[in-house]
Amino acid sequence: MPNTRLQATPMHVANEPFRSATEMTVKKTLVIETPFGRLGNRLQTAAYALAFSEEFDVEVKLLCLRGYEDLISETLGNRLGKIRRRIEYKIYTLIANSKCLRKVLDCTLIGSTKEDPVILSSQRISRLILSSRMSIIRGYYIYTHPSILIKHAERIRKRLAPVVEQSEFTFISDKRSRENALIVGVHIRRGDYKEYRGGEYFFPLSMYENLARSLTINSSGRKFVFLVCSDEPIGDDAFSGLDWIRGPGTALGDLYALSLCDLVMGPVSTFNRLSAFLGGIPRFEIQSAVDSLRISDFRPVQDLTYPTEWQNRPSEAD
Repeated sequence: MPNTRLQATPMHVANEPFRSATEMTVKKTLVIETPFGRLGNRLQTAAYALAFSEEFDVEVKLLCLRGYEDLISETLGNRLGKIRRRIEYKIYTLIANSKCLRKVLDCTLIGSTKEDPVILSSQRISRLILSSRMSIIRGYYIYTHPSILIKHAERIRKRLAPVVEQSEFTFISDKRSRENALIVGVHIRRGDYKEYRGGEYFFPLSMYENLARSLTINSSGRKFVFLVCSDEPIGDDAFSGLDWIRGPGTALGDLYALSLCDLVMGPVSTFNRLSAFLGGIPRFEIQSAVDSLRISDFRPVQDLTYPTEWQNRPSEAD
């Protein structure tokens, strides 16, 4: 079976931040402090921070993953490491809340909001970070230019790899080889989407079923197995006539299972976008009700957020 995993092509970055010899002599520390949001949202923030870290050789402290440390390679540690992380969290919080300590330690505090997001790779923010010994960023809206994200994608994937029992996921590769099929991840998110944006991305189960059938019909000669991950219970009679299996049913398990597929589809959501990015696999984003799907409709992930959000952010040169 041919390999369908596609590689995203890095884009050009304009206005790369100036870095003086003094700025690059001492390694800087970037702290992403605020730990809130769903797992996918936190990992998205972590991915952007790691991209910046790789590009500019900055040490990064991912306090945004607090509570998930034992589940992610980057933050996994032994008992001593766990104690150190708890102490670090208290210390960085203390520094962030003390103007005096920030001045003594040459620390810059940067806040991010939806109206005023932090673009790490912009000239203004990168200069602040690279000219300070330490920078602490509070808030959820933190981004890096997508070309930098894609440039360092392989390293980010390794650093954010989930810590799981691999034997629990061999059913995916076994199914792929046994059936000689492409595994298509289907992410169904309905729960909170009934109200979110007036239900814009709240699609009926029948639409996901029809898309799966359409993909099968439009790809004559190919065999598919659909791995379905949903935030609502799905009956055994769903996806009738199709070869399908259930995902693990946990946030981390579903995230990792989807990343192991050959293709993934789902609504506008950080969760399936991140899964496709971590797996390096093509993705189809369901932005509105559709009834037909082909393999050619799947695209490599070029960024971790919705395209129009990037267009509405401040310029890279701000």
